[in-house]
Amino acid sequence: MGLYGRRSRWKLLLVLAICLLVFMAVVMSKNMVRMKSITVRRTDTIQPKNVKYTNNQEVNQAYVNAAFFLHVGCRFKQGTQSAIVDIVKAVRKLKYVSGIEFFFTQSDGELDSSSRFFLRHNKFQEVKPSVMFVQLAKEGLFVYEYPTLYNVWKYCKGHPERFVIYMHTLGSSKPWSLRRKYTRQVMQHQLLSTIHRNPHQDITTSCGRNAREKENWHCGPSVRYDDCWSHYNGNFWIASCSYVNTLKKPILHKKEFEAAMRGAKYGYGNSSRCIWEGGPTGRYWAEAWIIHGENKRTQDSSNPRKKLVEISDMGNASLVAKLVHKTFFSHNINLVSFLDLLARILGFNW
Repeated sequence: MGLYGRRSRWKLLLVLAICLLVFMAVVMSKNMVRMKSITVRRTDTIQPKNVKYTNNQEVNQAYVNAAFFLHVGCRFKQGTQSAIVDIVKAVRKLKYVSGIEFFFTQSDGELDSSSRFFLRHNKFQEVKPSVMFVQLAKEGLFVYEYPTLYNVWKYCKGHPERFVIYMHTLGSSKPWSLRRKYTRQVMQHQLLSTIHRNPHQDITTSCGRNAREKENWHCGPSVRYDDCWSHYNGNFWIASCSYVNTLKKPILHKKEFEAAMRGAKYGYGNSSRCIWEGGPTGRYWAEAWIIHGENKRTQDSSNPRKKLVEISDMGNASLVAKLVHKTFFSHNINLVSFLDLLARILGFNW
């Protein structure tokens, strides 16, 4: 019985391994098809406009009162490509894109030509990072989301009556992580689920009563309340430009940035500093900016519970993605940890 029992277990493990390999082969074939579709001929691309934030000229649309900003991290090509395709596919499902301008900014590497053409073909205009961030990157420092947040801040200075939708290619630096891919898919759908058109033909979001009103508001999925500083998990959010205009410029002086990145664990910055101590530094300050980046300290600065607004609607993400995402953030359990580990060992990218 012991021998037969051991044989049965080995047979079961063999069947599971075969099923897993088949599943990974199917995912890989789908990714290959998607990456083939990302290549766009130069003659088909839509050339980006010269973006000038200081004027308020309208593009050739009925009315523009929203902007979509995508931060593109370029550390790993395949992870970046996969994230871009996912996000653009989700955006395409919006029925009301005529009132939204689309922008992207890259950092920490060079975006491959196929991905750039793909974004332009889907009406994304490229906004270059500022010179300081380019110089820091040449010196070997990662600048993370700062270049795009800085462009959001500049945009809102010129368009205070609008609102902005902010996303980034979450998980692209760890393309082997299926859990991060599912989390990004859920959060991008959560943001887009709030977008609709009102009877006056303006683009609005359920985060604010009317995006044309000069109100200070913001919202996002997966609210996280920490002892020292709170934020929207993943740093996906929507905010009125009137609110963004109350925040500090999201940029650190060169010496401060170098000290934060080089003097902390893994070069990310210091996440243990509390808001009343100046807040987290490095990458973490970029995540805290939309909540804690006030120009002036207020009575509520250290108590963001009064200000954070969570998007509870899970959107149109797949049921599997929702389950994995919810289980991880509610119970800190990764349901696909074995797949993540195996993909990392085999060098497989989802």
